[in-house]
Amino acid sequence: MLPDKQQTGKEENVAEILPQAANRTSSIAEPGQVISSVLQATAIGTKERLEHDPVKAIAEWMAHSEIQSPDGGVYAWYDAEKNEHSYLYSEITGYAITTFLYLYKLYGDEQYLRQAEKAADWLMQKAMSECGGVKTRYFIDDKAVDEHTSFSGGNVFSFDTAMVLDGFTNLYKATHNERYLTEARKMADFLVNTMQKPDGSFMAIYNEKTGEVPNSTKKWSTQSGSFHAKNAIGLTNMYELTGDEQYKDSAIRACDYALTKQDGSGRFVTDDASLCTHLHPHCYAIEGLSYAGSVFGKQEFIEAARKATEWALAHVDQNGINEVYYPATGQFSNFQRSDVIAQVLRMGLLYSNDEKLKQLKDILLRYQSNADNGSEKGGIAYSKTHEHVNFWATAFALQALALYQNKNLIPKPGERFDLLV
Repeated sequence: MLPDKQQTGKEENVAEILPQAANRTSSIAEPGQVISSVLQATAIGTKERLEHDPVKAIAEWMAHSEIQSPDGGVYAWYDAEKNEHSYLYSEITGYAITTFLYLYKLYGDEQYLRQAEKAADWLMQKAMSECGGVKTRYFIDDKAVDEHTSFSGGNVFSFDTAMVLDGFTNLYKATHNERYLTEARKMADFLVNTMQKPDGSFMAIYNEKTGEVPNSTKKWSTQSGSFHAKNAIGLTNMYELTGDEQYKDSAIRACDYALTKQDGSGRFVTDDASLCTHLHPHCYAIEGLSYAGSVFGKQEFIEAARKATEWALAHVDQNGINEVYYPATGQFSNFQRSDVIAQVLRMGLLYSNDEKLKQLKDILLRYQSNADNGSEKGGIAYSKTHEHVNFWATAFALQALALYQNKNLIPKPGERFDLLV
């Protein structure tokens, strides 16, 4: 059985991850501890780690693991226990375009550019909705279909659309192929004209079949939130490519709204019902504010991103940082995700010299598979309990580790993080 969406669909059910012990974080692997086979394969010894280039290993996984389908779509993960891939995920395929372009920038290998174009072709052929948005998930197994997120269900997420928009604008910059800019404009117009509200926030979901907006506070991803600040990246790119002021205005308003969700400590409230903070969307807000702030010279965005990053780093201990913070108790959940570790490390490298960055790097490397299986080797496991190697966690880790290895890749103050995934 594939891992439950509540734990692998990029968020968790709050009821399942309430703190169960006084300890805020749990270690990844203590001596003698039984852990996922993916992580058992990750047990790289000290000598091997010194000889191991984790960034190159990720690049090889991206190129050769078959995480990208023959048609170009990208799977969310590879299930090591069942030896099969998950559904094809449009948001993640959008990330993949930018990731492949980042690898092309790092290594100059045109295979990565071809992979980016192949991903875009799949999205144009399979995932584009007539409304201008992007359909969410294409399920290979009909029995596994989730109507809330499947192509057939008709729900279009503004965040997913924006991540694909970012990929297409980056690909247009690299190729000057007008097809990509044409599709990017459709997505940008959908976001601005259909999904953005007067206060700058975005509706999370639009149903292309009914025209309804089935948003709710059940999950952070189904409500308007500060995480939609990351939508500003693709919109900012569109403004630069077209000169159309509506895209600039939209990006700035999205970031202005995100600031209303940040408390005095620096954390973003990511759930209106519980007032908790999920670190994954907390980092999305940081990423969007950092990018738009750098491009538009908005110092208040940059400072908000810095403050949010410092808040996260302040809560890192020897075991890293876990996914959900509950202000009522001042505790974190017991569940740790590698994507969060990578995100905090990546933005921490932009805004801090904290010694905790090395801790995060070391913890992140524990999630990298050293299995002989080409579908796993070099990829990043989602968590210590799930039997899968995850694309978006691996993409975030790629950039975090590349910046850690080569500080010259870190943008200078005031510069954008180009090709931020």
